[in-house]
Amino acid sequence: MKKIRLVLFGFGTVGQAVYELLTTERSRILGVVNQSADQLQDKVDYNIVSIVVRDVEKYQAEFSHISHLFTTEWPSEADYDLAIELVSSAAGGDIIAQALKSGKDVVSANKLALYQSAGQLEALANEHGRIFRYEGAVAGAIPILQIISPLGSGEIQLIRGILNGSTNYILTRLFEDSELSVEDAIAEASKKGYLEADPTLDVGGFDALYKLGILIYMATGQYPAESDIERIGIDTLTDEAIAEAKSANKTYKLVAEADFKTGRYRVTPQLLASTDPLYGVDGSLNAVTLTHQYAGELTLQGPGAGGLETASAVISDLIYIMREGA
Repeated sequence: MKKIRLVLFGFGTVGQAVYELLTTERSRILGVVNQSADQLQDKVDYNIVSIVVRDVEKYQAEFSHISHLFTTEWPSEADYDLAIELVSSAAGGDIIAQALKSGKDVVSANKLALYQSAGQLEALANEHGRIFRYEGAVAGAIPILQIISPLGSGEIQLIRGILNGSTNYILTRLFEDSELSVEDAIAEASKKGYLEADPTLDVGGFDALYKLGILIYMATGQYPAESDIERIGIDTLTDEAIAEAKSANKTYKLVAEADFKTGRYRVTPQLLASTDPLYGVDGSLNAVTLTHQYAGELTLQGPGAGGLETASAVISDLIYIMREGA
């Protein structure tokens, strides 16, 4: 039996959820991984050897039952097989790069590190013959990257969707509560913990831009420059614009769109009629529609944020690697 040693980098909301699923759903995960393994020597098992964090004392106090796992030290190459990078900053790119250079497979959910590396991390994985997957970086629980990858039979002509659950929650609240101002709705979302530490990343459209950039890369093999994507955040919407939309029985959504026929990429608030497929996508849900040369329109909808929701995508990547690589 092959034992795969896992290291978690980061233990925030998603990191904690990944740890929870790896422990509570262990039998189910291994059952899927070992479906086609007939002999004992072909079967796979896993264990978590360490969790790398910046503040060991903080996590040891809060999670005393696993206090021995926390460390600030990078594991030696001989002590682990697979890195799970769940740091929510650009610094995660260095973690991914070092792991790949050390000959380790990597799973990440770090949209910022991916986008800012502009394809360098994928190139590193190819150079070192490693598997690098990041389904959790875009649209939470929706397996959109797994859908795009096999669509090589023809051109993807259009990607259009709602990729930021926080702003979608804000816009939904504005159309539910006539007394709520744009400013108040943003404050409410922040209080509930739906926004990034820097709310501009969400309300300014940057988060959706990074995710759209990853989808464009999956479709074309090239990351677009930030200047190639038109970006207008929901913080530009006025209370008057919201009121006019309501009176016309329309709604605003922050829509990320890549039109490969025209070459136009944008993340902008769009005024949608009730006939638009994105009109009824409310709350923190995400939805993505792909228009394919032969397959036509394919639409996926589901939770776009949340610890367990994103963790489910991370686990799907881990299962793939444990079956195919590590």
